[in-house]
Parts: sequence; structure tokens; C-alpha cells
Amino acid sequence: MDQPVSRKAWRQYYESALDELDVGNAEEKIHLAEEALFLRWQQLVGQEDNHGERNEMMRASYKLLRVKTNRLHWPDIRSSYSEGNQNQQRSEPEKQQFVESQQTD
Repeated sequence: MDQPVSRKAWRQYYESALDELDVGNAEEKIHLAEEALFLRWQQLVGQEDNHGERNEMMRASYKLLRVKTNRLHWPDIRSSYSEGNQNQQRSEPEKQQFVESQQTD
């Protein structure tokens, strides 16, 4: 996707990702939708208008995240963030134990 992305284009990628039932295809379509959203965000930098589209894009981003978490069983970043905050309240030995428990071989 090297060309400018219109509002219509990112919405088509987004809707295609939401409509995909096959898990393997859904992941690819979600990545395409996220790329289109990212490129559109870059195009809107410095523009004072488009507040409605920006809000729509934010909702679309959150919806794609929920699809990745619920349908594709990706880790929920909100729980990872919460665990990170809890880690700040732990003693040093508890922190070390937590870090070691999160590492995979």
C-alpha cells in the first residue's frame, strides 16, 4: 500500500477484515486494515478537520483489537498492562520471580 488511502479505502479493508470467517485469512485482512488505518492517520496529520473520521478510525482500531483478542485468541494487551502495573508494586524478589515467570524458552 504505497498510495494514499482514502476514507472509503480503509473502511473497505476494515469491513473485509470483520466479515472474514476463516481465521487464517482474518489475520491477514486485519493486518491490511491496520496498515490502511495507519497510512490514513499519517495523511491526516496536521489537518484540523476530519474529527468525525478520526473518531471512526479510533473505534475501528479498538474493534480490530477486540477481534484479534476474541476470535484469534491473541493476548489481551489490557491484561498485560495491568500485570505490568502490579509489577511496580512488588518487592524486588517478587519482581524478579514475576519476570522469570514471563520468560519463555
